[in-house]
Amino acid sequence: TAYAYRDYLAAFPDGSSADDAASRLQAMERQAAAAQARIAAIEADDQAWAAAQADGSFAAFEAYARQFPDGRHRAEAEAAILDFYNRAAEAGAWQQAIDQDTPDAYRAYLAAFPDGSNATEAQSQIQSLETQSAGTEASGDAVLSGPQVAEASLNLSRDDRRVVQRGLNALGFSAGTVDGILGNNSRGAIRAFQGARGEPATGYLTQSQWRELGDAAVAAVPARVETAAAPAAPEQRTAPPPPIDFGLVARLNGPWADAGSYGCSATLIFSLVNQGGSVRWDGAYGIQSADVTVQAAGDGVVTLGVAGIGPVDVRVTPTEVTFRGRSYRRC
Repeated sequence: TAYAYRDYLAAFPDGSSADDAASRLQAMERQAAAAQARIAAIEADDQAWAAAQADGSFAAFEAYARQFPDGRHRAEAEAAILDFYNRAAEAGAWQQAIDQDTPDAYRAYLAAFPDGSNATEAQSQIQSLETQSAGTEASGDAVLSGPQVAEASLNLSRDDRRVVQRGLNALGFSAGTVDGILGNNSRGAIRAFQGARGEPATGYLTQSQWRELGDAAVAAVPARVETAAAPAAPEQRTAPPPPIDFGLVARLNGPWADAGSYGCSATLIFSLVNQGGSVRWDGAYGIQSADVTVQAAGDGVVTLGVAGIGPVDVRVTPTEVTFRGRSYRRC
């Protein structure tokens, strides 16, 4: 043992076996130090993973994977990162579907994400849009009849459907998010509204119900109160600041794939859009548009201010994007 060799060397520093004892002792000490280092590395790995799990953000899991490329929890970290990518891809596909707002767009979403979080809403929207279309085109002995056709004859636009949701919310019938999609929440609110009026709770609107909800939506907008005020000093007009020129990065549509280890199965969905200096940011790294501001732009580089992260440069060529030190290419 190390203790025995130390005792021997203390008693016989110049003994005939002193060199051999010293050599054996050094080997044991090196082994002990290596074992302690391994234990410390395991503890650091486990502590970092526990911190990443407690944080639960994309940045936390990515930081763990970078710090411990061969870590004990590498597979779990990669699975968590891939889940963020998949959720971002689904969010981007759903946003594209509701932007286009056509049956084919919702079917494309369902083809890519048949079990997605918005699958039921997509099915409902396909049925609603096709019912409207059939009701508009039907004539003579049309197959469709009843409440669905009555609502279809109103030819409600996406903005009209937002008005319906605002009116329902204003009257205390929660239609959920005002997005112009009359899905399960909105249909349930319509049925509750109809039942409160003593009318058949079909979930589909009549002309009079549509007018009432429109009036409720308008009434819910706060009125402007005009008050007398002292004459104002002459207004000093200054020219508005020029819009930021994003140059090459005026619009970047995904999907993009990590050019490194993750492959095209892990996609990055985002857009940078010149909107007078604002940014639209969909899904990437779990960052929302409200968390992003433009600090500078030019020559294919946009510097973003990202809440909780700080300044980030996005560098762009026609075929590649570099974001937070990682390159992405189009799938």
